[in-house]
Amino acid sequence: MAPGSRTYVFGTTATNPFRVLVRDSNRGGQTIARLSDCTFAFPLDWTPDGAAVLASWRPSESGSWAFTFWRATTGVMAKPDRVLLSDPRRSLWQGRFSPNGRWVSFVAVDPDAPGRTSVFIAPADGAPRDRWIEVAAGHVLADKPRWSADGRILYFVSTHPTSFFNLWGVRFDPEAGQTVGEPFVLSHFDSPGRMISPHTDVTELGIASRRAVIAIRTVTGSAWMLDNTDK
Repeated sequence: MAPGSRTYVFGTTATNPFRVLVRDSNRGGQTIARLSDCTFAFPLDWTPDGAAVLASWRPSESGSWAFTFWRATTGVMAKPDRVLLSDPRRSLWQGRFSPNGRWVSFVAVDPDAPGRTSVFIAPADGAPRDRWIEVAAGHVLADKPRWSADGRILYFVSTHPTSFFNLWGVRFDPEAGQTVGEPFVLSHFDSPGRMISPHTDVTELGIASRRAVIAIRTVTGSAWMLDNTDK
């Protein structure tokens, strides 16, 4: 993910398991900032002005993951500049800014409710929990929210109402800050023979102006008859 000539690189080493580097391609890939040295942070998106990285972060090996800003300036940062969104009961992941920069979409995961994830939209300048907009309240497992190019549709994958993931969308008014109508389904994968990959930890979703890119998994099998007669 890169605004202009800058990109962030996430990696691990033996001594620093969570290291985020910001590099400038105009300087031959020179590192201009090192974020989250020896702390727990995963980069997700650039802020609309390209000045900071949005990352899921927690200060220790326990607790919930919050959305935080890390300013991409020269030097090493041990803590984020600001906590944008947090919930003591849930960890926040998959954060993406809307095209107009006013909203951020994300997934909230409650460790006490395994197998359930919820998609939300919140103001990009931060908001308390009661101002978060839940996109698909009736969906048990929704993930990977991604904005359309004009910011008027938020796409996501969901298993509602079956056990198979499908591509869904919900219309959104970026000026009023509210969803418009009910979520609608866009794909109909309902067989193990061809389905959206259920491995959401490694599956991503890409949205273009007229196309979506997503990992599809196919499963095949054969029936065999064996002769178990003793010879």
